[in-house]
Amino acid sequence: QERIERAIAQAESATSGEIYCVYERKLSGDDANPLLWASLLALLLAPFIAGAELLAFTPWSAAHATGATAYDWQLLSHYVLIQGVCFFAALAIVSLPVVRQALTPRAVKRARAHRAALQHFHARGLHQTRDRTGVLIFVVEQDRQIEIIADTGIHTKTAPEAWGEATEVLAAGLKRGQAAEGFEAAIGLCGKLLAVHFPRRLDDTNELPNRIVVIE
Repeated sequence: QERIERAIAQAESATSGEIYCVYERKLSGDDANPLLWASLLALLLAPFIAGAELLAFTPWSAAHATGATAYDWQLLSHYVLIQGVCFFAALAIVSLPVVRQALTPRAVKRARAHRAALQHFHARGLHQTRDRTGVLIFVVEQDRQIEIIADTGIHTKTAPEAWGEATEVLAAGLKRGQAAEGFEAAIGLCGKLLAVHFPRRLDDTNELPNRIVVIE
């Protein structure tokens, strides 16, 4: 945290822009629904298991030996049992956090990371800077998502893709297990971009704390 605070202070020394960082371990909600997946798997697996078992262990003459009606009821009850076992087994597996995470579509992860980033942007007051030059660097560890959100004052002078390099170096640092270095590099690049379009004013004040917020 101290290294990132120093990086923010250094980046802001040449610009009137404000940089703020949030590192969130995981986001709640929107994970794969265990009941939905368990139901789907039970519907798909049960017919195959029942059919394979029928072919492997039941002679074709069984219906004639026991009577068609009795055999049909026996087969139906057995199928229901198989489907029930499939459902509860799938429910137990899909309820595991790591499995739910793996089954959650990437588009859902991106959407919820963007939504969370916007919430932090407003909650931390980045939209209230004098020249609307707040920049949020937001990371969701579990979903491996990075969002860099710049306020409206910056959008008028920079293109969205201008922040791509900062995103790439941060992602590379996180992938190497060097989060602090990734943030330092990304903050430095954001600071340089801000300095080009929003150099530091003579009467500039630090409107936001130079810090990273870590949410467990």
